Amino acid sequence: MQDISFKHHRSPAVRRLLTELIARIRSGALRPGDYLPSAHALAAHYGIGYVSVIRAYKTLSEAGLVETVRGRGAFVRAAAPAALTDITVVLGSQQSLTLEGNPHTAWVFQWMLSGMNAGTLARNVRMQLQFADVVGEQWRAVVDALPAEGGVLFLMSAPPAWVMRLHRRGIPYGVVLPGQYSAWDAELPRAIADYRGSVRAATAAVLARGPRRAAFLGVRDGDDHETPRYLGFLDALAAAGLAEPIIIPCPSIDPAVARATMRDYLAAHPGLSFDFLVCGNDLRALGALEALAEGGLRVPDDVAVLGFDDIPAAAAAGLSTVRLPVRDLGEASIHWLLDTVAADPASLPAPLTLPCPPVWRASTARC
Repeated sequence: MQDISFKHHRSPAVRRLLTELIARIRSGALRPGDYLPSAHALAAHYGIGYVSVIRAYKTLSEAGLVETVRGRGAFVRAAAPAALTDITVVLGSQQSLTLEGNPHTAWVFQWMLSGMNAGTLARNVRMQLQFADVVGEQWRAVVDALPAEGGVLFLMSAPPAWVMRLHRRGIPYGVVLPGQYSAWDAELPRAIADYRGSVRAATAAVLARGPRRAAFLGVRDGDDHETPRYLGFLDALAAAGLAEPIIIPCPSIDPAVARATMRDYLAAHPGLSFDFLVCGNDLRALGALEALAEGGLRVPDDVAVLGFDDIPAAAAAGLSTVRLPVRDLGEASIHWLLDTVAADPASLPAPLTLPCPPVWRASTARC
């Protein structure tokens, strides 16, 4: 173990403080993540000044034994990480993987885990699942029981309490496909899909074929995943010098609701007022296609339609869409955690960002 110089500490009491703290850390009496006593408490116990304790903590920090966080105190830093052998994937709910939960997101989780499984097999590390809703009040014990040579990937969202405890233990972690507009997620290592840039590029490709009046079916704001898609759509319209889009609000992702919403809009606005429809996701686009057909409108001759996700039903419907690279992102996140995040758990790496490629089908012709 590294020798620690006491040359800047002449007081016997301060040297005794350092010796005892180092012994407790190296013996395991103080474990990684455990908080050290407050500087005021140690100053009173050893009969030394508060500033002397702060300097002692600085010595321990420079030696890599302690980490101090302003306003929260000092805690034992984990040893430099060994090569990871285990990865725990944390999902918010057991229903994430079932149709009893959200059938739209179930496929996302299933394909994501398929990619993660491929990544762990390629790197010869173990993968286990953990459901945050099962843990309940026992979450601390679950986090503390995670392998020291392990890492953690959260899907969609990362509970702050879990993250803080992992940080204190020195366990590398990241969140995959988080809400891109969450201030909390922006402070975490994250693997994301480029919603905004990908929709911007796909919209621009359709506009290059001639549409001049665009509409949007879905949610413009308040949705961490759909809002960036809408903004990418706006980016492309602005770059093409086109007017603000027609907005057809549709909070539900149920295709039947989307069909009724589009049918009501067409009934209230005789004569087609747009020739290009971008939808927040494929389920809404599928409902819109049915409503347009019911209204006697031809796709793509009268109106081109673009979705997002590339769910299995999109191909059968001939829906052009922007593919969410779920499996690729899952696999890439494993390599990213092992090679980038674990290499320096104390820093915030640049996000792992994957583009979402367009998939051109009959609803936009060829672009």
